[in-house]
Amino acid sequence: MNNNPQHYASHDLLPAASGDLLYRPLGHKAELVLGILAASAAGMFVSAHWTIAALGGVAVLLFSIAESEAFLLFAIFLIPLGWTLQWNLPVRDVSVAFRSLVIVGFFLGRLVRGQLRVGWLLRPGLTQASLLFSCMAIASALLGTGGLTVESARALWALFTSVGFYFVVLSWADSPQRIQRILRVLLFSTIITAAFAILQEIVGDYTSFWLFLHPPQDYFAPMDHRAPSFFANCNFLAGYLNLVVPFSLACWVLGKGRWKKLGAWSTGFGVVALLCTQSLGGLISFGAVVVFAILCFAENWKKSLGLFVVVCALATGFYFARGVLNPAHEGAGFVYDQAIRVVLWGIAWDFFRHSPVLGVGWGNFVVL
Repeated sequence: MNNNPQHYASHDLLPAASGDLLYRPLGHKAELVLGILAASAAGMFVSAHWTIAALGGVAVLLFSIAESEAFLLFAIFLIPLGWTLQWNLPVRDVSVAFRSLVIVGFFLGRLVRGQLRVGWLLRPGLTQASLLFSCMAIASALLGTGGLTVESARALWALFTSVGFYFVVLSWADSPQRIQRILRVLLFSTIITAAFAILQEIVGDYTSFWLFLHPPQDYFAPMDHRAPSFFANCNFLAGYLNLVVPFSLACWVLGKGRWKKLGAWSTGFGVVALLCTQSLGGLISFGAVVVFAILCFAENWKKSLGLFVVVCALATGFYFARGVLNPAHEGAGFVYDQAIRVVLWGIAWDFFRHSPVLGVGWGNFVVL
């Protein structure tokens, strides 16, 4: 029965005459083609360079939809980390792409669960100011004299992700305990960011890890005693520290127990890292914060006067020791840098005169 050819007739199959295993030439051609295509697709997916990125993006979306507390705290921890791809993609900043996925996943999950409260998010004054600023940036990019370029679109998207991530934190930080965890993570992140800047200053170079995060471009320049930490530029680090260090200073002065210790460590590392940036604007801004803190927290005028004397003494000592503490702003290199800034200010003033209201477009200044 098994050797009867009629047994195979109804199945369009013939037994292999020479022991060949592939004895189904007609009946299952579609299945064979689909199997080959599926195997090829799987092989391409596994071997492609974007496989890890695709799987990581799916994981970010799933964790954000589920509102995993550990993952969202990790996302806050990564705020100072910058990562720029060397390929000419629409979105080259990995941190911007990461925040975009977090925002989409978080609010998609809230929408599915029926927990999206748009009216509550729009109530704070900071939200209204952020949205007003975003609208002004959009109007500048669309109606400005420079027009909508690739760089302005990238700058707009980075701005949108920053505002969107603010909405994520505003929606998610719904209890005092969660707010405390967020602030602790932020201070720990600042300590690590500042420590990496100090390490760069000690070794006198960006380090190979920074060069991996920010591949050299045409305008690449040596570090020259101006540590950027994980950021692309030392001035970006100075701006970030001037946002976080005032809070850590308040924790140090007003906090108790662990908060006081964490605030002291964050302030100490942050101030040293701020010195490592060699940013005069950043140092002056932090000095203004210290003066404001004295006015707010000093208990009497005698203590305020004593603290002011200390601040003035430190500023005077910094001025006389600027050659050691601030070598990037000494010598011929600093004179050249100042001359370039004068030229840039002249170009900016010319742009402003030709378009004083809408400007040249958000993010277009470097291009033009």
